[in-house]
Amino acid sequence: MPRADSPRPSPATRTEHPAGRHVAPPPTVGTAPVADLGAALDALDRAFAREEPFPVQGCPHCYRERDLVELSGPPHPVSDGLFPSVAAEVPDHWDDFPRLYRRPTPRVVRALVTGALHIDPELIASRLVAAGWSTRDERLDGAPRDVRSAWWRTPPTT
Repeated sequence: MPRADSPRPSPATRTEHPAGRHVAPPPTVGTAPVADLGAALDALDRAFAREEPFPVQGCPHCYRERDLVELSGPPHPVSDGLFPSVAAEVPDHWDDFPRLYRRPTPRVVRALVTGALHIDPELIASRLVAAGWSTRDERLDGAPRDVRSAWWRTPPTT
């Protein structure tokens, strides 16, 4: 129950949840509300689409040369065996961690929110912060935030 002296959210900044509690307004991409988590994830893919491949250099004790070559190409073909390792790896194992991590961000986030990536969400969040996803390109800032909002509003599937 809200305190009597606490300000009530205005109707423009809240929506009613079926259970009667207040929830955040629906996320938006541009000016249109995101209909669901799938749409928010698709918007994230589009927002990060211009991230170009580059020669990846990393820890030679943890990654073989062929792994680095694979990581130097497009992010989606990275093998399912290598992908989780890279998603959880510490930033100092890479010469250019922000650039490396930014390229597969949509795949990392999609795998995390759909339950396909079995890595602690707080660890992934720390890697996203270390990669600077919200500070490098203003046009991307809304897409990750929209996924977070849509994910929060999506009921669990268990």
